[in-house]
Amino acid sequence: MFLLSYVGDVPTLTPTLATMLGLGVGIDYALFIVTRYRKASAGLPVEEAVARAIATSGQAGPVRRLHGHGGDLGTVGVGRAVIGLIGTVSSLAVAVAVLAALSLLPALLASSGGGSTRSGSGG
Repeated sequence: MFLLSYVGDVPTLTPTLATMLGLGVGIDYALFIVTRYRKASAGLPVEEAVARAIATSGQAGPVRRLHGHGGDLGTVGVGRAVIGLIGTVSSLAVAVAVLAALSLLPALLASSGGGSTRSGSGG
């Protein structure tokens, strides 16, 4: 977005709206994955629980988000360059949030060691 500001005018609303949408979708999707992970972690090794959580929720988020991208990118057809730029930048911010949830979150869950599985004996 900052690189776009060197080429043309970027409305002041754009960074705020893109940040709000990116954070909202990122948090929503991350909570969706964590919920699936917590359900899968009962009795499974951490790596398998993470893999199962991504496998079961990994398709729902991007498919659900394609509808949002269609709406965001549909603003380009309005005929106003400012509105189209806001929609395009917001769509890119959401795509980055989904990619972060699909790549960084599994690594964080795997490195956390899992909260619901216990190692060792004793009680």
